[in-house]
Amino acid sequence: MNFAVVSDFDGTITEFDVGDFLLLSFNLTTKEEIEKSYTFGMKVEEWMKVYFSRIKDVEISKINDIIKKKVKIRDGFKEFVDFLNKKNIPFEIVSGGVDLYIEEILKINLITAKGFWGEFNGGDIRYNFLENGMTLSEFKAKRVLYYKNLGYKTIFLGDSQNDYYAAKNADISFASLRLKEILENEEYPFRNLDNFYSVMETINASSTS
Repeated sequence: MNFAVVSDFDGTITEFDVGDFLLLSFNLTTKEEIEKSYTFGMKVEEWMKVYFSRIKDVEISKINDIIKKKVKIRDGFKEFVDFLNKKNIPFEIVSGGVDLYIEEILKINLITAKGFWGEFNGGDIRYNFLENGMTLSEFKAKRVLYYKNLGYKTIFLGDSQNDYYAAKNADISFASLRLKEILENEEYPFRNLDNFYSVMETINASSTS
């Protein structure tokens, strides 16, 4: 069976939302403002353009230092990427986060991964992959359907409300945090995302069944 994997980044690949963490660390937002970004109907990409752009005046060395000291990827992610590469399983990250920290985190952990995420661009944040009014939530679902239409069995991993439609379109969904609560409330089938070893186990089990 041929799999393809699409994953969110913040709170999915990382243990918590890095964008939120950085803004709070540098006192650039409030918890109330952050909660707004997690309401249904809120376009995360638009929220980022307004709120995350505030970090533009913070020295990049300070941002990288706190990332190195405080940000951790979820257990098994590095091994997971190696596993997918060895099996030639397509994998991409689709995120409302930005290159400012996503690429730094990947570099620190010696991980190479492709995908779609925002360009910080000195505070003028852009999501050039979102065209014709498409939202990030819709785009995530579109990437899942792209692989599905090619005949792959799709796995999606996410953690928040903007991952909802992608999770509902995937053959297998792994969820944590807010997405987990939403799917639990709907009694919609999903698997807990505690670490990436369980995702590898799922792929291996399906491949041998």
